[in-house]
Amino acid sequence: MRLLVTGAGGFVGTHLLELLRREEPQTRVHGVVSPRGSLPRVAAKGVRFVEADLDDPEGAAAVGE
Repeated sequence: MRLLVTGAGGFVGTHLLELLRREEPQTRVHGVVSPRGSLPRVAAKGVRFVEADLDDPEGAAAVGE
């Protein structure tokens, strides 16, 4: 299974990423971070981070790669 977490650089997003990696280690997790935001404070192992603006078609396409 693959999961996409938007807002991965925020308070809830970072904690959600940690929980997913702990509870579902076999799941591929992708975190989306706003270009205007900051990278997640906690780098969770096994998480691919994508810097993208989902309002922009090119940014949304980058998430699917």
